[in-house]
Amino acid sequence: MRKFVIVPFLASSLLSGTILSTADGGASWQREFSGTVGDLNGVAVDVFTGAALTVGDGGRILRRGDDGIWEDVSPEEFQKDLFSVVMGSGGVCMACGADGALLSSFDGGYSWRVWEGFDSGGADLLTVNFDPTSPDNFVITGENGFVHSASAGREQIDGVTGSCARLCSGEAEALAAPAGSITALVSAGSPCIAVGEEGAVFLFGNNGWARIESGCEEDLNGVTNLVFGETFCAVGEGGAIILSEDNGLSWRVVDSGTAADLNGVAGNGGGIGYIVGDGPFGRYLP
Repeated sequence: MRKFVIVPFLASSLLSGTILSTADGGASWQREFSGTVGDLNGVAVDVFTGAALTVGDGGRILRRGDDGIWEDVSPEEFQKDLFSVVMGSGGVCMACGADGALLSSFDGGYSWRVWEGFDSGGADLLTVNFDPTSPDNFVITGENGFVHSASAGREQIDGVTGSCARLCSGEAEALAAPAGSITALVSAGSPCIAVGEEGAVFLFGNNGWARIESGCEEDLNGVTNLVFGETFCAVGEGGAIILSEDNGLSWRVVDSGTAADLNGVAGNGGGIGYIVGDGPFGRYLP
């Protein structure tokens, strides 16, 4: 017979949008209280200050400060779902989402301005990225090959599946990943890693894209570099977390402690990272 173990903090955290944190390069993860029952879709870490942001359904934006508490900094009367967020130097942040929603912040994510009239052609905006040291060089990707960059403006590029910053060129770029349903991309200069459906992991090398055995069969929704030059982490459906400690060459499954779908992951490059996902879900104890 299975029993549910409920204590006040545990109950409140299980009934909120999922946030997990690590301070040991992804070897273990702890749950944090988000204070929202909505799904959280994207997360970013400021590599300079250690602050973090997450965005989610209904226009929700949460900011984590030095005290470890996630504060609701959502703009008033804004309710479009948000899918992606990025943080850079000088307090510059951007977020994007459904129906061409685009927002920016210039104070580290405490306050937000909605870009009125941004023309996405009706496409949902799925990723936003920039070089953390040069936020003016941004790129946004969306449905059906939509791309908007600071350098080229709006473009339509077939096959583009996402964007990532700090590629070998040192700039933010839109990227066409290998064939198949790819959901997320990351690069920390080198290598570049793509993840997708049924545990797919691809590594970009001198001979192009190569598929790597991940040991995971769940759809993967996000990937990040937790420790520069060493550790990558990918997350996905059903609480899936996989970790590579050799620059993406091999992967192992890590226990997440949750059955919630995990939608995004971000790290500071020094072993600290955050994962966000759906709510409310919780793991029952045997």
